[in-house]
Amino acid sequence: MCTLWRRGLASGLPSVPDEGAATTQVAESSGAIPRPPGEPLDVIWSLRDLVDEMPEPLKKALSRANMNQRQLNQLDVQAAISRWQRFPGDTGSYPVQVAVSTVRIKQMQRHMMKHKKDHSVMRLLVMLIHLRNRQLKYLRRSDREAYEKVIADLKIKPNKFFDPVVAIEKRSGPTTQKVRGVRRKRKRKGQKG
Repeated sequence: MCTLWRRGLASGLPSVPDEGAATTQVAESSGAIPRPPGEPLDVIWSLRDLVDEMPEPLKKALSRANMNQRQLNQLDVQAAISRWQRFPGDTGSYPVQVAVSTVRIKQMQRHMMKHKKDHSVMRLLVMLIHLRNRQLKYLRRSDREAYEKVIADLKIKPNKFFDPVVAIEKRSGPTTQKVRGVRRKRKRKGQKG
């Protein structure tokens, strides 16, 4: 709450100008999806039910432009959930879980661009990528249509960890088979001689 007072809430004037330009600039700088000027401002997720009862200066003070990075990340995750949920309140279906994992991976990648030596976040990023790979592997086995849609919409490049077709295509190249054969022959010659 201290930051809100420092930013001008105490004087009764919100520090954010009109919704349009500031909201889209902040959204672009945080990596989130830019919002058109006509849409309502996002507010802190925990206060989402009280938006209709808030006065306009308070809405602007609690808007996306005045949020810290953790709150912006939470809004991005909630946007992904609302985009992929099958019914209201659905947070456990695999397309939703993959979308949330993808958003969190992008957030951690942005963090790693700024803080290259943050090894704990690097470890969490690797773990999260493996988690998403397992989720995609299950989604591919259980619901191929949803898998194709998720891969296309989230722009995830298939790899050998969750798509076995990619692994087979890479293995069947002529150069790898020749190299393996040459190495085997060298080993056999060394053992006999």
